[in-house]
Amino acid sequence: MRIQSLLVFLTAVLLSSSTPTAGNDDDGVTAEVNLLCYSCRGDCGRVGGRILGPRCNLRYEKELIFRENYGTLQIDLPKGGKLQRELGDWHNEPTLLLVIVTALPLSTTAVASECDRLEEMTTRVNPLYYDCGCSKYNRSDSYHNDLGILAGKLRSNISASDSNFFAFANVGSVYGFVLCRGDYKGPQCANSLNQTIQDAVLNPFICPFYKDVTIYSDQHMLSFSGDQYLIYKDDRPAWVASNMNYVKNGTATSDGVSYGERVEELLNGTADYAAFNSSDLYATGESWFGEGGVSMVYGLVQCRPDLKRELCRQCLAELISSIPKQFTTNSGDHRVGGRILGVRCNLRFEKDLFFKETNETSKLHMPKIYQMLELRRRIQIALLCVQENPDHRPHMREVTTMLSNND
Repeated sequence: MRIQSLLVFLTAVLLSSSTPTAGNDDDGVTAEVNLLCYSCRGDCGRVGGRILGPRCNLRYEKELIFRENYGTLQIDLPKGGKLQRELGDWHNEPTLLLVIVTALPLSTTAVASECDRLEEMTTRVNPLYYDCGCSKYNRSDSYHNDLGILAGKLRSNISASDSNFFAFANVGSVYGFVLCRGDYKGPQCANSLNQTIQDAVLNPFICPFYKDVTIYSDQHMLSFSGDQYLIYKDDRPAWVASNMNYVKNGTATSDGVSYGERVEELLNGTADYAAFNSSDLYATGESWFGEGGVSMVYGLVQCRPDLKRELCRQCLAELISSIPKQFTTNSGDHRVGGRILGVRCNLRFEKDLFFKETNETSKLHMPKIYQMLELRRRIQIALLCVQENPDHRPHMREVTTMLSNND
């Protein structure tokens, strides 16, 4: 209810502040945003979501998703709101709800009926990036049939177990693999992979009939080729993306550490753990910064698990060494978040939590209050285990889940 009320309020502000144009249809925009709100009703228990339409769109998150300015509305903020926001990550509570609503004024002839618009709405998510290579095949080629069989094998291997996140297969002249993010495994990953296979293999409109394809999605990657060497080549093709917000040059901790230095320290430590301690070659980490509007820095690194550990660390080192060039402006400002995706390894850092925390998530430079909160959480879990009535005590599997999820 709070989300829908906020969206309706923002819509009213949007329309009242827009510049009138010929053919402006405020009622049509209001109706369409209301439809978006209605469509959101079933999923608005989630902490974030977005709906895109031809004339208007919206997005809400518990983390910052836009560049703030003096025109950013602040509604029902508690006293000490900034502190609440910085402490929010420690409790994993959505202390703030951040929303974007945008609308494009069009004539009334462009407005479809609400029923038509609702029927056309989809939850489909497009890939972040894809590379098609150069070589192509025909539908009548054996490559096409082999590719379809290979795609089925990859999906089947991933969905076979809740712990599966990597699969490699070879059918005829086609080689391919799928890599799911380390916290997005098994059937969950297979479900999103199914759409990628549909789009690139079964009814291809992404890289249609290209042989050497790599597709990066938010939580998985699919790559196939007619050349086995290309599957094991260097880290190209790589894709780089960044958060639109910056930490200003000169912003540093009390001991003189800049944001960029803190990011690289975190990612190097996380890379060491992934390469030499993790059985999955995957690791996450958190580090306190506490300056320039950034409380915490979160980092994630991952290598293909069929890489040798030394090669994994070397691959990640190359990506980390490129961070200053990729994410720093000429004036020295540093992006608050960014990611580099490659065939062999990838990394990401943000000022907001974007992965599932576990008891293996490393924590650096944490202030004492965080340590006290973590200790309190563990004590509360322990007390659940010594309740007087044995029937009220959690099973050990539940205890393990609570400890690993940091809930």
